[in-house]
Amino acid sequence: MAESSDKALRAVLEATRRIVGASSLDEALAQCATSARTLLGAAIAIVSLDEAPDSSAPPASAVSKDPSLEALDVQALHWLEKDIRGESGARIGSLRIGAPGVTRGVMLAEGDDGVAADLAEAAAIAIRNAARLQAASEALLQRDDILSIVAHDLRNPLNTISMSLALLRQDATPRDTPQLDRIGRAMHRMNRLVGDLLDAFALDQGRLRVTLRPELAAGIVREAADAAALTARALGSRIAHDLPEPDVRIAADRDRLIQVLSAMLANALKFSPEGSQVRLAVSRQGDFAIFAVAAEGPGIDPAHAKRVFERHYKANPASRDGAGLGLFIARGIVEGHRGTIRIESEPGRGTIVSVAIPLAL
Repeated sequence: MAESSDKALRAVLEATRRIVGASSLDEALAQCATSARTLLGAAIAIVSLDEAPDSSAPPASAVSKDPSLEALDVQALHWLEKDIRGESGARIGSLRIGAPGVTRGVMLAEGDDGVAADLAEAAAIAIRNAARLQAASEALLQRDDILSIVAHDLRNPLNTISMSLALLRQDATPRDTPQLDRIGRAMHRMNRLVGDLLDAFALDQGRLRVTLRPELAAGIVREAADAAALTARALGSRIAHDLPEPDVRIAADRDRLIQVLSAMLANALKFSPEGSQVRLAVSRQGDFAIFAVAAEGPGIDPAHAKRVFERHYKANPASRDGAGLGLFIARGIVEGHRGTIRIESEPGRGTIVSVAIPLAL
């Protein structure tokens, strides 16, 4: 008897886990209806909400019927009903379980009333979770819309600063140069942040454009290394690069791939000790060119290494350096090239980030 009771309890717990862990409101209601019918041996179970979480949609509901019953006369059934209640305690829906051959008002079997109550409570939790997820998703969309508008609007004043800086440099004295260089670096960083915001938004909307053309890998490596050289000198480090065979051609969007390599080099330089060397190398492996950035330094904890390509992820959340979008965008660009990006690292032994890009046919 105890074994049977334990088995029933495990079944109820598993059912509530599936309901609460459902990935959508519709799935949660369907899980609740199916679990109620099968656990209680009923002919039918109906879960319904009095109002839809989204006012523009009809109230959600789910029905589970015994597939072995060819015809079902719902009028002849006797019903066990449990309210589904919201956080305030007010009724927001119901779980109704119908079975034939029992006396009206009497539980289907001993303990079934408690099982129905547990399933109704699980449905209530799942409904609350779905409402919170929907609210969070809407807030994220609104945030991204605002960021996109702000990023676009920032481009005009940045262009004005860039043109003004170029004019100032024409008449600059040696004493002015350090200040103008500082303004230039700040402007470059601001341009990069704005570009990252726009690229991240385009990725989310599926609108990030990658135009593939045959390109020489050597030219891309040289340009990416040259672009990072100034940052390396400012940090007291240096960039070394190995050029591939002259005829190695890849199918690439040149500017976008340089953007990827620049993000890889920038991250490598950021975490490398002063006086160290960051190396950009390219090798040919089968039908791919492998671009690899190797850096000395502390390496990355395995828990962080798995997440470095996530949006806004930072190993140090308190850092205000960048928006945590560089490698997220890099992954999207590489995937647009039908390539792959991966990271190899051990704490205390440095880091290698590699990108595989298909060769041009």
